[in-house]
Amino acid sequence: MTVPDLPQDYYCFVELQHQPPPQKKWPPIGSSEWNRFFNEQGELQVSQRTVMHEIFTKGLHPSVRPAGWEFLMNFHPWKFYKALNETVVQNPQVMTNKEVVLTRSSINTDVIRTFVVPGKPLCEKKRSELQRVLIATYIYDRVAGYQQGLHEIGMVLQSVMKTECDVFWALRSLLQKTDYTSIIDVGVMKSIKLLEKLIMFLDPKFHTFLYANCKGDLFFLFNWFVLLFLRQMKNNTEVLRLWEVLMTRKPCPRFHVFIALAILQNRKKHLLSLPQDESSIITQACNKINELEAEDLISTACNAYSAFQKANVSIGIFIQ
Repeated sequence: MTVPDLPQDYYCFVELQHQPPPQKKWPPIGSSEWNRFFNEQGELQVSQRTVMHEIFTKGLHPSVRPAGWEFLMNFHPWKFYKALNETVVQNPQVMTNKEVVLTRSSINTDVIRTFVVPGKPLCEKKRSELQRVLIATYIYDRVAGYQQGLHEIGMVLQSVMKTECDVFWALRSLLQKTDYTSIIDVGVMKSIKLLEKLIMFLDPKFHTFLYANCKGDLFFLFNWFVLLFLRQMKNNTEVLRLWEVLMTRKPCPRFHVFIALAILQNRKKHLLSLPQDESSIITQACNKINELEAEDLISTACNAYSAFQKANVSIGIFIQ
C-alpha cells in the first residue's frame, strides 16, 4: 500500500501515546441529571446530539444505564418480540428446519458453557432467556445470524437490561450501532484492515515491527472485535462504559478501530521488549490483555483521532 504525503506532524501520535491520559473530570450521569434531559411529559427537551455528547463524555451511572441504553438504542415494544417468538421461534415448521436445528444446538451448547464468573454458570432462568434471545436474533437479523461470542455479549447485556425483550433489542442495536463489527463475515476483517492502515500511518515503525513478527497480518486480533473488547477490559463495568461510548458513534462511526489502536499503544513498550521472530509470544501477549480501564482507552483513542483531524485526513480514504 502506498503511503500518501502527509504533514510532518501527522505522526504526532507516536509522541502523544507516551503522555498519561487526562483524569476523568466528571462523575457519570445520575438520575437527577438524566431526568433534566426530559420534560414532565417525558419528552426530550434538549437535542439528541447533546445527550449523546454527555454520554460519551461522562458515561452513565448503573442506576440510569437501562434507561440510557433504551435512548441509545432503537427499542421496539414488547409486543413485537412476543409476536416474533409466537409466530417464528415457536413455529414447528421454522424450528425443524435443518439449518435452524443445527444453529439452535450450537447456541444451547455455548450458553451452557457460559459463566458469570469462573465456576459460576448462568442460572436456569437466565440461560433459557439467553437461548431464546440468541435464536430470535439468528432468525430475525440475518446479517448477524449466530456465531460463537454472541452468547458472551448477550450475557453481559443481561446484567443491564431488565427483561428478555430488552436484551434482544439491546443485542441487535449494539450490533447495528457498531456496524456489525463483531460479525466475522461482515465487519471483523474490515476492522482489522483499517487497524493495519491506521498503525501504518500513525506509527510506521511499530507497524513494521508487528508485520515482521506476526506473519504479515493482524488477524490474530480478531477476537478483540468479535467480542467487542469484552475480554480485554478489567471487568464488566468497564465493558459497559466502553460499549455505550461505541453506541454514541462519536467521534466517528468506526471509533472501535481507534480503541483497538489504543490497546496496542497501551502495550507497545511491553510488546517491543519481547523476543523478536517469535510470533506466538507476541500474539499470546496481545490476547492475554485483560486488565484495561475504559476511560484510559477512550482518552488514548481520542488522541489518535485528533491526530487524524489535525492532519486533515479523512478516515473515509482508509476504508475504500
